Amino acid sequence: LAERRKAVTRELIAADLQEDFLILHTEWWRTCCEPGVICDSREAGGARITVQFLDRRGLPVTYVFDVFHRDGPYWGAAAGYPPRHWVLRDVYARGQEPLFWRMLYEPKVHYLD
Repeated sequence: LAERRKAVTRELIAADLQEDFLILHTEWWRTCCEPGVICDSREAGGARITVQFLDRRGLPVTYVFDVFHRDGPYWGAAAGYPPRHWVLRDVYARGQEPLFWRMLYEPKVHYLD
């Protein structure tokens, strides 16, 4: 993740982006029990936000921002909807693989001998 942060920061600076941006899509994620995409933002412990910028030539540049509840899984209604403390965990160009999500939520595979 640290390497990607450095690379993305360099890319964004080099792109010389205009100030305006457009949020193209927000995908809400449940982070408790069985992580996955949900429709109710109140239950979400994570969000994948697709944002389009324009470079100085007016060409679109699209990045994805993965934002998660800082304190681990968010339990939503089961915990009385406590306040969330959002933190930016990953940023990547559209089409690249999300690293933070994979590290945190994909199950580990164990092989039996």
